[in-house]
Amino acid sequence: SSFQLDTIETFRPKVAVLLNITEDHLDRYQDFSDYAKSKCRIFENQKKSDVAVINGSDSAALSLCQHINSKKFLFYHKNNLGSKQLANSAIISDTDIRFNINKKIKSLDIGSIKLPGDHNLENIAAASLAAFAMGGTLEGIQSAISSFKGLPHRIEYVNTVNGVRYIDDSKATNADAVEKALDAFNNPVVLIMGGRNKDVDFTTLQTSVRKHVKKLIVIGEAREEIRSALGHITETEPAATMDQAVHRAHQSATPGDVVLLSPACSSFDMYNNYAERGKNFCEAVNRLIKEIKDGKTHTT
Repeated sequence: SSFQLDTIETFRPKVAVLLNITEDHLDRYQDFSDYAKSKCRIFENQKKSDVAVINGSDSAALSLCQHINSKKFLFYHKNNLGSKQLANSAIISDTDIRFNINKKIKSLDIGSIKLPGDHNLENIAAASLAAFAMGGTLEGIQSAISSFKGLPHRIEYVNTVNGVRYIDDSKATNADAVEKALDAFNNPVVLIMGGRNKDVDFTTLQTSVRKHVKKLIVIGEAREEIRSALGHITETEPAATMDQAVHRAHQSATPGDVVLLSPACSSFDMYNNYAERGKNFCEAVNRLIKEIKDGKTHTT
């Protein structure tokens, strides 16, 4: 967390990972550059014997980290590189993640991965480089990614209601996270967004919303800001509570659609944290299922 990195003095990780830098917490920092510098402090006290795992496709991260002391392990998507693979790197393709570790090429099968979205392939590439740096084996890494089912509130499958999948992505508290969540689905999405804005520019989501979202349901303090930024792109409706948002999503969704809670905001206007918000969403979905079963669904 940048909030923690702001106060470090001697903190020195043997292996540190920077997945990306995108706009966030601009209600706390002067500007994006100030926030990015805070994130890069994770490498500040590292020595030459330490390892920095960095997204080689993120120009902001690369630029800010070019003068760090530690050894750089970089991960890329295949379309960002030529044919030659750099030492201590990972290249993500459609079928595998290929590593060059100590001048030896190792390939990780991604066919068994249970996590949706390209961003999770980046997460796996970064975690694998970190594991290799600490002496991990390809076999151990393959076993781990094949069995890992993901963490709560991070594009987490909740249930299917009348052919519609409900997904909890309450951890998505900025626009970039919402964009990655939307890109993880090929089906039409009914998107529930909103909460307390952290000076996020919601207009950056216009392209993703236009491409993926059939209806937008807005909640929380930022609902009118979101509607102003995105309401002209897709049908948009406010909701006062999470239960109301879930009911209105149910009314709008058809079999094959996805109902996605991905707020792009903090939760502190309505909840103590993102986990409580996600739990409330899951509870609302389960209440909806019970109402349908009991024949008690109603228009809200």
